[in-house]
Amino acid sequence: LSICTIILAADALLYVLIALLIERSRNSAPGIPKEKWFPKANEDEDVAAERSRVETGRANNDAIVTRRLRKEFGRVVAVTDLALGIRESECFGLLGVNGSGKTTALGMLTGAVSPTNGYSMINKTLLVGSKPSFFRAARVGRCLQTDSLIDYLTPREHLTALSMIRTGRSQHQISHDVEAAMETLGLKDFSDRQVGTLSGGTMRKLS
Repeated sequence: LSICTIILAADALLYVLIALLIERSRNSAPGIPKEKWFPKANEDEDVAAERSRVETGRANNDAIVTRRLRKEFGRVVAVTDLALGIRESECFGLLGVNGSGKTTALGMLTGAVSPTNGYSMINKTLLVGSKPSFFRAARVGRCLQTDSLIDYLTPREHLTALSMIRTGRSQHQISHDVEAAMETLGLKDFSDRQVGTLSGGTMRKLS
């Protein structure tokens, strides 16, 4: 073989290795722990069983999966290595005393709080940090305990404003989606009424 052929082959191999490294860096999300999993000591039996199910990959097809999800505020650990899987169409209740980390955990699942470590997946979309694009792709939203609505705005105005903020699209671009959402939620008959005049149940639908 000539020296030129050898140099070209070496260049091709180098470019392939660079491409593989770039692809690997794109697919590796920050915060995903790589260390080997070991069962935790003194853990509730049901919690340990769920952690084992998540860590061994048996929950990978669930609608929602969290693995070693952790949040620290300085020296305070609000959520300690949360591991759970929620199946599609399953109604799941997260119970705990005040200060046990429920709100923080839900915040990490909806993009309001960035995890210190670990990761979550919703509809097989990997959620990293609190970037809105990840949560839009997973079609994630949350309904708070109290209605965060403005009394003098209409349902159409609420949905339009929030959609523009969340997606970055123009009013014209999201108008069809807003109309479809009101149709789905049964809000068409109330679309142009001020929220303050609606019933409690209708306000919860809008929330």
